[in-house]
Amino acid sequence: MDIRQHEFTLTGKTPLIMHWDNILWADEMKAWGSDPANKKKSIAGDDRSPAWRWFGAMYHDGAHVTIPSDNLMRSLLGAGAMVPVPGGRSGKTFKAQTQSGLMVTTPFLDFFCGEKRIPIEPFKGVIGVDDFAAHNKLAGEWGFQLFLKRASINGKSKHVRVRPMFPAWTAKGTINVYDDQITEEILQTIFAYAGQYKGLCDWRPGGRTPGSYGMFDAEIK
Repeated sequence: MDIRQHEFTLTGKTPLIMHWDNILWADEMKAWGSDPANKKKSIAGDDRSPAWRWFGAMYHDGAHVTIPSDNLMRSLLGAGAMVPVPGGRSGKTFKAQTQSGLMVTTPFLDFFCGEKRIPIEPFKGVIGVDDFAAHNKLAGEWGFQLFLKRASINGKSKHVRVRPMFPAWTAKGTINVYDDQITEEILQTIFAYAGQYKGLCDWRPGGRTPGSYGMFDAEIK
């Protein structure tokens, strides 16, 4: 099999909002809320209760803030569905081939806020500290912010959501191409469509609740 490898750089056009569906963290938050000692501190439907709940929404690989490669593969899947296969049967696209013919070589992308990587260690200290303003200040020192937004649940009550938001961001990685039909030109098109129409992370154009966040330009080498 002829394998081609390309380096890519994704440069954010719009801010990126992280929302990690972290199952173990959700279990910890449930346990915190069930503790009778925390009953008076708990505010239903408010992510600032406890103040450090947002930490579990931030993707990391144990050492640095990052983006899972699976997120990008999902974006490429949606973009591939928009690119017709030349000479293929009517309606055939590269949707399936983005998953069988492409693979990011690492589980996580190198993620930069501005021009620097963000270590996770300084943020472990917020756990147990019930001072949301201090958390937001720490985030600002590293170039991002804790974005607050009221969100309706099932069209009824509005909950306060807190998400790490990165105004200026870059992600880098390497991707292997296994499918001869995915030429460099096609690959460029798929990445371009992913950046414009699908995006990454929360409130992105191609998400369940579409928004304008997480859009990017892609450079392929």
